[in-house]
Amino acid sequence: EQFLVVLIGMMDTIMVSYCGESAMSGVSLVDSINVLLIGVFSALATGGAVLVSQYLGQKRPDAAKTAAKMLFYLVSLAIMAVCLIFRKPLLFAIFGNVEEDVMTASQIYFLMSALSYPVMAIYNAYCALLRCIGNPRATMFSSFIMNIVNLIGNSVTIFWLGWGVMGAGLATLIS
Repeated sequence: EQFLVVLIGMMDTIMVSYCGESAMSGVSLVDSINVLLIGVFSALATGGAVLVSQYLGQKRPDAAKTAAKMLFYLVSLAIMAVCLIFRKPLLFAIFGNVEEDVMTASQIYFLMSALSYPVMAIYNAYCALLRCIGNPRATMFSSFIMNIVNLIGNSVTIFWLGWGVMGAGLATLIS
């Protein structure tokens, strides 16, 4: 399942490579940040699912809802806000002095990626909760569908519409 989630970024890099080296490099650089954040969201979701399960086991559904909301909204929205507001300084701090075309592609893809962080956090929490209740098959199916939507979206936005990095980012955001 985690492989399928990471595969989305890999497919973006592969498909955007037809737009040139700068586009491919920019997407690849940002995808390394995305892989890290997917791991963070997954770990937070797993911890949050344990907490929610404990509250549910204690027959405290209101506390479970509050814990889930805090995890979803505060953490993911905070990370998204930091990435949106400080996207350029963050990219310069992490990747240093890369070529201008690569940095431009990175900034575009990072913008689209950052917009998806709350959705990624919710998705990871959803998957963790489904695993807790014994339904891991649904999470695998969701990951598979996300990859199909991303593949189709990339095909349309990159190849048919010619949107390049923005198209890859949009397809990923939608998927």
